[in-house]
Amino acid sequence: MTTRSRIPMRCTSEIDLRDGNFAPVVAKHTSEREEWCVQDPDTTTPTVMTVILDRKTLTLNKLAWEIFSKANVTLTKNIDCSMVKHVQMKFDAANRLSDPAVTAIHTAVKGYQFLTCYAEPYISLGFYLNPFQPELWAVLGTTIVSITALATFVHSFIGTLKHEHFSALMYVLASLFEEEGFMPSRIEKHNFFRISLGIWSLISVVLTNGYNGIMISELNSPRSLSHPETFDRLDCNTKFGLVLKSVDFNDKLLMQLGESTLKEIEHDIRMWNDKFNSFFSQIVDLSRWVPFNSGTYRIDINNTHVDNDCYRLLSTFQPTYEIPTFLVVLFNLALDYTDLSSNHSHSMFRYLSLFSSKHAFYPKGFSYLNDNLSYSVVQRQIEREVVQCGKTVFVGRTSEVKLEYEFLSKKYPDVQFFMSTEAVQSYPTGILIQHGWKSRVVQSLKGVTESGIWTHTKEQELRLKNLNRPAVVIMENSKDFKPTNIATLRGSWPTVFILVGSLISVTILVFITEFRRSIGLSIAKMYCLIPFRHSRKRMVAEAVLVIPVAVCDISKTN
Repeated sequence: MTTRSRIPMRCTSEIDLRDGNFAPVVAKHTSEREEWCVQDPDTTTPTVMTVILDRKTLTLNKLAWEIFSKANVTLTKNIDCSMVKHVQMKFDAANRLSDPAVTAIHTAVKGYQFLTCYAEPYISLGFYLNPFQPELWAVLGTTIVSITALATFVHSFIGTLKHEHFSALMYVLASLFEEEGFMPSRIEKHNFFRISLGIWSLISVVLTNGYNGIMISELNSPRSLSHPETFDRLDCNTKFGLVLKSVDFNDKLLMQLGESTLKEIEHDIRMWNDKFNSFFSQIVDLSRWVPFNSGTYRIDINNTHVDNDCYRLLSTFQPTYEIPTFLVVLFNLALDYTDLSSNHSHSMFRYLSLFSSKHAFYPKGFSYLNDNLSYSVVQRQIEREVVQCGKTVFVGRTSEVKLEYEFLSKKYPDVQFFMSTEAVQSYPTGILIQHGWKSRVVQSLKGVTESGIWTHTKEQELRLKNLNRPAVVIMENSKDFKPTNIATLRGSWPTVFILVGSLISVTILVFITEFRRSIGLSIAKMYCLIPFRHSRKRMVAEAVLVIPVAVCDISKTN
């Protein structure tokens, strides 16, 4: 293979030359050198193989170079190949097929996941029920009801105790809350109450102490954490879901909606379209003008619309693009959405809700005007921001996210990281060959991919990137490391209101139960007063009518 190597000599048997067959014989036995162009800026001529732990590790670049070398072809490298035969070493959702008339060698189908350490601690109502198992709660409730009902029955039907004021329910509840319940001396001396409520007192002491001990252990243990697991949790109320639903609105449904509701929906859709078109134009300008930032006209990102309450969606850069990888994926999805002739299902556009200027796709401090930018610098900026455990996620292909998860978990053992449970925008990955036909290059590439060598080499190369990579933030003495304070009651206030409301409801119910006689008498008195008031008003009205009639009669007589 060349750049420009000599053509090797080839020996052949005796050639039979006859009249008229000279040109075909020469064409058959002439060694033609194929010219190939590699559309990948990462493919450079490898000098030596990487040696790790006394083992030679084959890189993907080296493997591809050996395939071209054995095929004895002339190879050139360019980002935009204009030659007939060219190969694109990597394609995925961010670097999709540009020409359908190509030979695609699929190596895997990979989607995008995210990684974060952001989490919100919370206390649910289950926290107060977890100390006991459901079976124990059922037995406890049955015991309370049985003892209360039996004690009330005995108290009501024993003549000597009938006139003593005593509430068995209040006594049982007081013992559960470690309070002293009221019991008249005559009832206290009765054998039935001494045996039944005495046994209950021992049971309540054991249950209360056990419950308190388990609750203290639960309070001292780390609280449950709520962290985003799906991309839907990253949405920042962009109203795009309403836009997708409006597509399926039919005439019958529109008639059911009120006029004010329709106007509100139209306003929300119009607002989203304006923001979408504005952000779309901004990304188009970035992709068009950033490669020429070295000239007089320079362009930079616009963060004026970024909402700090929304998640920051950070991802690495690809050499073929000047914008983050995940932003490229969303931009390609937006291109399909704006294509009116697209026959895609509306459900595939659900993740366009993340294509919004409210989200930050660049790390803090990033600027295209910085002349010292490099991929390693951007990677360190992303790592520094992710380990702060704010509302920041790192988005990448599944293999990249898993590798980053292993690295961050190892370098930051005191921080708990989470990976998303779903992969979105799954897309085939592999190699694209334009006009390869029956070339040996195509056959060799198919051979190494079908045997699994290409995939194994790619995974091995990914792991090499983190071999000597140091941690950006030193946890022990770094002033830059300021993790977000998540030990707040933000997630606990609803629980507080639920508990207070439940206690008030139970208190009202117990009050009504204990003072049912007094409440009943009061209601009866009020009911009796209502007819009296009506009759009194009627009597007054009749008196008012009688007085004018009497006056008229007196005037007539006079």
